[in-house]
Amino acid sequence: MHYNKPKDHVPGGNLMSASANARFDDSLWKNLLTEFFVPMLHAVLPEMVPFLDSSRPVRFLDKELRRMAKYALHYEGAPPEGKRFVDLLADVPLVSGESTWILFHAEVQGRGSHEDFPLRMHRYRCRLEARYNRPLVAVALLAEPLPANQASGEYLWEMFGTKVVYRYRVFKTFEGNEKALAESPNPFDLAHLAALKAWKSRKSDRLKLGYMKEILDLLDERGWTHHQKAQLLTFMEGVMHLNEEDAVQEYEEWEEALERKKEAGRMYISLMERKGMEMGREETKITAAHRMLSRGMAVSLIAELLDLSEDRVRELANRNDMPGCSTSKEHPD
Repeated sequence: MHYNKPKDHVPGGNLMSASANARFDDSLWKNLLTEFFVPMLHAVLPEMVPFLDSSRPVRFLDKELRRMAKYALHYEGAPPEGKRFVDLLADVPLVSGESTWILFHAEVQGRGSHEDFPLRMHRYRCRLEARYNRPLVAVALLAEPLPANQASGEYLWEMFGTKVVYRYRVFKTFEGNEKALAESPNPFDLAHLAALKAWKSRKSDRLKLGYMKEILDLLDERGWTHHQKAQLLTFMEGVMHLNEEDAVQEYEEWEEALERKKEAGRMYISLMERKGMEMGREETKITAAHRMLSRGMAVSLIAELLDLSEDRVRELANRNDMPGCSTSKEHPD
């Protein structure tokens, strides 16, 4: 069966406008980083791992970041610059009982080459520390190369005996050991591999298609939750964003063939499952739930994947009197 996807669905990235593509890229990375923030820390700041307190949750300080961004629009009379990157500010608990703030700044389309990127990182730190009196750990993620002086991870200013040096971690997703990333048990490393492959194949949809199949096979082998796999697959398809219609069609046909070959103990995430998760709208979730129920999927699994209550899923099943609907609370990992 062929499922029609919305026009802003990737891999058919050519169906979106340039501005819509930019917004999609921003949300794609933000969703990935918030979902896998602690695994990301393991990959990007491994020296921090022994000090993390895994018994307490990471808090994302969206309100504090919005206040800083509002103030930042007016320095030196600068006009609003629009959304061109992804920022996260997180309060990360430590085993000492204290916590540290981490500012995570992602350049997802190489747009920092048009300005002084180290200066921007320095100004972010100054504004946040001045307003909240909290020291920051800073990380810059680069999805595409910047000029060497922009990607150095260092801001330096010196004049008449005064010197300011600010260094921060730079993580480049277009570089890495592909074999190690493919074998890693860390879900963020698989996302890193997808971003690296996307950069390598940016000029060839045929290469992208091959890489997408490889990564989907790797994803299927992992023992992660359905939710994590769906999030990673959505990111992988989005960061690759096939543009040629033939490649898009071939990928969808290949993916649907996997659906038809499901076996016990193996988990291929269905098109409708992912569409329900990534769109997040109630009507999309209901449509996805109807299709899953008609295919005999367990109520508990549908509820987990679509973030619906089991009672709501049972209500949909009873309303439509779906034959073959399973209400089992058990489902394969």
